[in-house]
Amino acid sequence: MPRQPVVHGRFYPREPQHLRAKVESFTPQAAQKEQVLGALCPHAGYDFSGPVAGKTFGGIEVPDTVVLLNPSHSSARRTSTRS
Repeated sequence: MPRQPVVHGRFYPREPQHLRAKVESFTPQAAQKEQVLGALCPHAGYDFSGPVAGKTFGGIEVPDTVVLLNPSHSSARRTSTRS
C-alpha cells in the first residue's frame, strides 16, 4: 500500500534523487545474497541506523511479498508505567 511521505525533509532528504543516493550509499551489494526467513532491522533516522539497515538489506534476497512489524510512533493513546 503506497504511503504519502509525512516527514520528508526532516528525517530523510526531501528530494527523491538525494534520498536514492543516500540509501544507495548505505546499501552495499553483496556478491552472494542470503535467502532468509526474516530480518530484524533498526528503523531510526537514516543517519543513525542507515548503515546497519543498508548492510542487512544489501545482503539478503528480499522476496516480492514482505510483512513489516513495527511500533506506532504516532499513536494517540499512550500508556505509562509511572505512578
